[in-house]
Amino acid sequence: MINIVANPFGLLLKASFRVKVAIYTFATTVIALFIAAIAFLWLLNLSMKNIVTVDLRGTTDQLNTSCAASIRFGDEITGAEYLNHGGNQQVLSATLYLPDGSLFAHYDREEQSAPKFPGQTDGEVHFEWNRASILRPMQENGELIGFLYMVRDLGEIYERYFTFAWLFLGLLFAVLALTLLSTTWLHGFLRKPIQELAHAASKVDPEKGYSIRAKKVGEDELGTLTDVFNEMMDRIQSHEMDMRHSQERLRQVINLVPHMIFAKDRDGRLVLANQSMADTLGIPVEQLIDSTASKWYSREEYQKIRSHDIEVFKTDRPHFSEEVLIDHEGNQIRLQTTKIPFVQSGTSHNVLLGISIDVTRAKLAEEALRNSNDELDLRVKERTSELREAVARMERQERLALVGRVSGNIAHELRNPLGAIRQSIYYLNMIFETEDFDVKNLKMIRKHMGMIESEVDASNHVITNLLGTTQVDRQRKKEKTDLSDVIQVSVQRVWVDEWAKLNMDVDSILVWGDFLQLRQLMINLLENAKTAVKNQSDATIWIDTKFDGQSAFIHITDNGSGMSEETLTRLFEPLYTTNPQGSGLGLSICQEIVEERHGGTIQFESQEGTGTQVKVTLPLFSPQEERPLGKENLHTESFADL
Repeated sequence: MINIVANPFGLLLKASFRVKVAIYTFATTVIALFIAAIAFLWLLNLSMKNIVTVDLRGTTDQLNTSCAASIRFGDEITGAEYLNHGGNQQVLSATLYLPDGSLFAHYDREEQSAPKFPGQTDGEVHFEWNRASILRPMQENGELIGFLYMVRDLGEIYERYFTFAWLFLGLLFAVLALTLLSTTWLHGFLRKPIQELAHAASKVDPEKGYSIRAKKVGEDELGTLTDVFNEMMDRIQSHEMDMRHSQERLRQVINLVPHMIFAKDRDGRLVLANQSMADTLGIPVEQLIDSTASKWYSREEYQKIRSHDIEVFKTDRPHFSEEVLIDHEGNQIRLQTTKIPFVQSGTSHNVLLGISIDVTRAKLAEEALRNSNDELDLRVKERTSELREAVARMERQERLALVGRVSGNIAHELRNPLGAIRQSIYYLNMIFETEDFDVKNLKMIRKHMGMIESEVDASNHVITNLLGTTQVDRQRKKEKTDLSDVIQVSVQRVWVDEWAKLNMDVDSILVWGDFLQLRQLMINLLENAKTAVKNQSDATIWIDTKFDGQSAFIHITDNGSGMSEETLTRLFEPLYTTNPQGSGLGLSICQEIVEERHGGTIQFESQEGTGTQVKVTLPLFSPQEERPLGKENLHTESFADL
């Protein structure tokens, strides 16, 4: 801690008003006079230098004219006389120099030897402690003929300078003395109204009210301060009355609240209780004040309540609890009580406010509701059992209906290959009925037998996809497959050329896949494209293939009616179709073939009225033992005989 004795600022803070006024006034005056003195002396010194500068320049100008002829004729004696009779008694020495700096003539009042050429040819006056010097060039008709060097004594100037300084110092002390006298008078002038104001302020007591007023002395700022003090007391008194009225209104409101409202101190004594609490307990409000709750609570309940009170004071947080109260008639009342800390006396939570709500009826209703809920739960369980049986019956019916729909879908998917088989058998019967079996008939027989075999495989594949593939089917061995072969077989199967225009740009690209699965993929996609362009006058389908270093790409584009956004989002949902004659399984099978069986991707891009494009991506054939990527070792089998 800083020692107040060693701290002048601490002493100043503890000093009286009189001392503070004197110190502040004296310090301000001294600082102001000091600044004024510095400014005065600076101006006086500047004025002295200006006078000396003007004097020296005038004297040198006069001597330059007189001594020019002496230098021109080389008359050193005449030049020395001119220097001696310059007329300025403050000149200590005067010297003439030739242009090369050599001495021509010299005068010294103290008979000192001539100084060396100073070399300061700027023509300015140079001041030392007690003298001033100047070196002026001498010119005649624009020609430099010499220099005049003059030294002047400053003793007389400094004598006047110090005289003025002593006069100013005396004036300074006189002003300081006057300041002390005025400060004493000012303190006496200000002391009385301030003492009157302090006396009035010391009599203010909240217990006795705020009727004290200060006596006004004068109409100056202190008088204004007195008016402000009195106005402040008026406002405080008015505010106090408003607070009393507000407290009375609050007390009335608290008494009108149908719930028990109270306040307790740290010892558990009531400092506030409303009329509802008094009516419940059958005790007047006046008798409740300063009493504890031990009279209307059981011992166990009271201990619990006290622990709750202590927790509120300790944690400084609200507390919620349920209590059981015994009223004046001996009835049990169940209460929900909320307690909060309340700031009183400015700093500490020394009381708590509480409100207790009678929830006896609510608890009874809750118990009744609980009993009703138990009974309702029993009924709900019974009804739930009945509903489960009904749901089970409905599920059995739904499964039967689903079996019917799936059966229809299977039949639809198998109808096309069976039709092709029936047609091939028809042609075979026609060939067998002929008597000559030439080479051409043998080729036709081979062709239709191959088609029957192919359609049987396709039908088996469709059945496998519709019924759900097994683990053995999923792990079916893949092999090197030419996309060109797959596409040509699929096109011939779908018969696109019978009524739709087909544009193909298909390269022989080897992929790693299952020929039958890829054939089923292309047939489903081409059937969809064929259906989409059915009503177009210029029905056209485009098929093109591409590949990069890792993947092969199949693009199937049509100029059909296109699809909506909703249809695009549901394309791969099983049993979803916009074709009344469709099964809704074709595209879900396509997705499984591409993504699950071959690790590729399938995407649809379409807008209503602009057609549809299908983009299929498949991995290229690239086993570790051989890497025939792209068009190397292409499949060359001709399809002319198919």
